[in-house]
Amino acid sequence: MAFLTPSIITLQVNSKNTTEFVPGTGESNGKLTLSDHYRSPLQTSFEMIESQQRMADGTMRKYIVANKKRLSCSWEMLPTITTMVVDGNASALAMKRFYEINYPYDMTMKLYYKKNGSTDLSYIETINVFWQFMSFDVIKRYNDFDYWNIDTEFVEI
Repeated sequence: MAFLTPSIITLQVNSKNTTEFVPGTGESNGKLTLSDHYRSPLQTSFEMIESQQRMADGTMRKYIVANKKRLSCSWEMLPTITTMVVDGNASALAMKRFYEINYPYDMTMKLYYKKNGSTDLSYIETINVFWQFMSFDVIKRYNDFDYWNIDTEFVEI
């Protein structure tokens, strides 16, 4: 199976020098392109930061400070080596390594969308995020690589 468009999600670390990454693993200068290989739908939910208070006359006042996004997705049977990933983006092991090194740092997440009828990625949404959660489950093992299930969640800064 060949993908006709690039991956929907890329991550770029903002807060540190990221020269320790190994070329050829889906990582480049602190940037990680997440694979669409068996990825679940990208789910977006919103967390409203607000203050509400009942006034003396019984009416309610509500002050909305911000509306922040929570983004989550998962992968099933994602290989641990890049050569087995259909779209050539980050393998399960590359994602795990990137997470372990960078989870406390803020990142820029870029989401690539197409507009109706367009053949190019004409809309890019940029969000500053922290990695909120990630879990790895080893599903199958072979001589040279494994298949993992991965769940992850990001929260907007």
